[in-house]
Amino acid sequence: QTTRKDIPVTTNNDVNKELSPCVKKGEAHKGSNLPDGYPIKELRTKANLCWKMCQETTECEFWTWVSDSYNGKNPKFWRGMCYLKRRQSKTPTSITGFIAGAKTCSPFV
Repeated sequence: QTTRKDIPVTTNNDVNKELSPCVKKGEAHKGSNLPDGYPIKELRTKANLCWKMCQETTECEFWTWVSDSYNGKNPKFWRGMCYLKRRQSKTPTSITGFIAGAKTCSPFV
């Protein structure tokens, strides 16, 4: 069972911050989403809160977040999405606006 602490959720406004070197910019890591409501569709988070949710979730080892720079299909729906994952994809998809990282990877410098 997935367990995590409740973390306050705010709006999606992290796009102008400098990303950490450990962040995988422009990578969508499909598959391996955690159960129990993930991906988090009802909530719009900041990248740092997505990372913190991963840290606070026992089974999470990797996170993916969709930034405001995503302009693909239905951008208003996808921007701000947080995906908590069991593992990193072996073959990530290149999508502008997605950022991802390991549980130990803080998204910003």
